[in-house]
Amino acid sequence: MAEIAGLSLATSAVQFIDFGCKILSKTYQVYKSSSGLPEQQEALSEVASRLHKLSSQLAESLATERSLPGDTIAKMEMQIICHDCRNVADELASILSTSSDHTKIGSFRQALKLHWNEERINDLADRLVEYRQQLILCILMVLR
Repeated sequence: MAEIAGLSLATSAVQFIDFGCKILSKTYQVYKSSSGLPEQQEALSEVASRLHKLSSQLAESLATERSLPGDTIAKMEMQIICHDCRNVADELASILSTSSDHTKIGSFRQALKLHWNEERINDLADRLVEYRQQLILCILMVLR
């Protein structure tokens, strides 16, 4: 029984060290970056921002454009997808938002926030990819 307790303690220590190393690494990346985000999250934030702007422009264009009777279903779907895309991009932007505190402690807080939300960030990024694919399909349907 003592062997199992020792093994359990050793695995807990390894997990704690692994978690600490990940957080310290991310803290260093956040502290050294000019934007307050690691490179991967900064790129993701830029993509989300661009998708938000483009989907807003597309939705405005669809709302003002007159359409043929057969195009209305695809265009309505595009407006729904644009709306959903903007919502996901806004949520991703709120998670990736940084504080103005660019100190070591602020970077540590940002690294913890990113680590805690990592699964949610990946989920939102995957959803944006799905929306992009759906928009491409709808655009092809309209152009047919």
